[in-house]
Amino acid sequence: MAPQWPAIKAVLHQALDLPQAARDAFVERACSGQPDLRREVESLLAAHEREGDGDRLQRIVDASRVHAARSVSNDDAQRTAMEDALGAEFEILGVLGHGGMGSVFLAHERALGRTVAIKMLRPDHASTAGGRERFRREARIAAGLSHPGIVPLHSFGESNGLWYFVMEHVRGQSLGQRMQAEGRLPLDEVQRILLAIADALSHAHRHGVIHRDIKPANILLDAEHGRPRLADFGISKLEGSSDNVTETGVIIGTPLYMSPEQARGDAELDPRSDIYSLGAVAYEMLTGRAPFTGNAGAVLVRRLSEDPTPILTVAPRVSPDLAHIVMRCLARERDERWADADALCAALRACTGGMATGPEELPQAVSDLSGFASYAIAWLGLGLTFASDIKEDGIRYLLIFIAVLVPVGLSMHLWRLRAYGLGLRRLLTIALRPPQWWGMWWPAVFRGPGDVWPQLPAITRVSRVVLSAFIILIPVVALLSDTGDSAAHTARDRAVLILVGSALVTNLLALAWVMRRGLDIGDAMQFLFTSTTMSAFWQEPRVARLLSRGGRLVRAPDPTDPADYARAFGELLRRCPAALAEVRDVASIAMAQQIAVITALSTERAMLGSEAGPAEEQRLLARLRLLEQGAQPTDDYRQLIASLREQLALLARLRSREPWLAEQQLSASKVLDNLWHELSSRASAARAGTTAPDETTLRIHALCRRILGPQQD
Repeated sequence: MAPQWPAIKAVLHQALDLPQAARDAFVERACSGQPDLRREVESLLAAHEREGDGDRLQRIVDASRVHAARSVSNDDAQRTAMEDALGAEFEILGVLGHGGMGSVFLAHERALGRTVAIKMLRPDHASTAGGRERFRREARIAAGLSHPGIVPLHSFGESNGLWYFVMEHVRGQSLGQRMQAEGRLPLDEVQRILLAIADALSHAHRHGVIHRDIKPANILLDAEHGRPRLADFGISKLEGSSDNVTETGVIIGTPLYMSPEQARGDAELDPRSDIYSLGAVAYEMLTGRAPFTGNAGAVLVRRLSEDPTPILTVAPRVSPDLAHIVMRCLARERDERWADADALCAALRACTGGMATGPEELPQAVSDLSGFASYAIAWLGLGLTFASDIKEDGIRYLLIFIAVLVPVGLSMHLWRLRAYGLGLRRLLTIALRPPQWWGMWWPAVFRGPGDVWPQLPAITRVSRVVLSAFIILIPVVALLSDTGDSAAHTARDRAVLILVGSALVTNLLALAWVMRRGLDIGDAMQFLFTSTTMSAFWQEPRVARLLSRGGRLVRAPDPTDPADYARAFGELLRRCPAALAEVRDVASIAMAQQIAVITALSTERAMLGSEAGPAEEQRLLARLRLLEQGAQPTDDYRQLIASLREQLALLARLRSREPWLAEQQLSASKVLDNLWHELSSRASAARAGTTAPDETTLRIHALCRRILGPQQD
């Protein structure tokens, strides 16, 4: 995608304020993963150096006008060609971006009434057999892949010398755009994106397709469903097939993310090359920088001779398990990487690192293992108990054999499941998780990722612990007092009374506490007794707002409600220690401005939905058809028909704005959410005695600068 002038200008202004020695390093960081942006910035900086210091900003503006004029001219010409060739089927709404092979346009498909993206092959490529063949191959490969994590192809064709294919339009932003806006991403987001793209790659690799250009710009973040989507198979190839579009020794890919074998120009690549590239993307998500930096030549040389700086050295807060997974992706020797994308997915699903926020995705065979060890232990205990009461040796030994049979079978099954790459210790931990229906106390070390037990309010945890004691101790009390001694019966009755009374009182108090906070009786009972494994129930806003967030000072906001952010920020800012006065003040201003921006975007989207939605369009179309079929050919009727057509065109223009609004709202919400979490973490640390500025404080200031502008420093 061609860089926009505001992005170019922002980098230029900062670069020109730096000493010459620091300028190159800054440009590398600011343009990481965006080669087009970097080329434009370096070109303008070179022009500035040639022309001297003078009125530098004026020269930059003049250069930008030339750049913008050139881009607009090319876009207009290509759009005109698209409208001439495809105008009967599609209404061309605008330009989405540019790539090496061509441009991508946003369009409305008239027959089906859906918004699509159309990729058009550039005329200079369309005039060559090689360019047309590569374009056909990209279309064939995309058409052969059907996976939720891969952008699907709708159709392919040629009209009047214009080669194109039609794809689903993914509303949202690319991973590259999000990383440029936010820098490092939250750990749970990194794991979610990494797992989704690894799963998509697994599907592609099973169909023999090697992507060869995994990079942030080719990972789209669907604003509607939240799913990462893999795009642009323009330089992919079928494993084991001859690549008659490229030549041996020719380097294909993006230098910042390509594997060492790609950097050498090897003709024979396998799926582990994509795994390396995905690891490079993950490294940048976790650390805020690419594994290697510098110009393209230096990056390629370093990739062949060096290993990246360990993730934990650059970002020590990353989970060690996740850091190990990513560093293994980045092994120079492909035999040392994950064997395939399935093995990578299995490792990611097993990696919790205390950061999982949703249900864990495991292979079905491993998922079925969850909780089985508790049944095996209960079976063993009951079997040995019954065997101890049997006097006859033969029957006693038979019962002991039956008792150990299930644990032995479990051990053999664990050994077989090592093929998923999880390790015996990890598999045993999964087996020792609580059964899916169990909602009471369980050892914390064996709870699965996403389990909400630590986030339950204290009063509800106490009620569950007391109820657990009641469930466990009642049978024990009954067994121990199974004698004819009246004193034993009296002691048993008192113990039962104490257990029943404690369970009843604590659960009634917890029930009243939950219901006072807005849950009805049904939801309150679920809140107190249902399984704490992450499910749709715990994600419902009215329920999630009652959960604490890992020691935060106040209840976390509902991410779908900007007004709730105002409530959460207000409570948090009131509780910030005095030592954070400066951070608190600037965060308060940034929060208010960002909420106002999100509210305005949401209001405009709602207005578009009601005033420019399908219902309004159908109403205007119905009126237009009636007038065209039955109206008399007078000037008044002709003016009315023209007016309706203008209104329909205006609706189409308004609808084309909706994807941009959705993207802006998502980006603004993510920045606000990041600010909330960083400020909450810093305030909690300060109250615990950590008052010295740290990386969190720096990130808070960076987020505030992004919202308010550099003038707020």
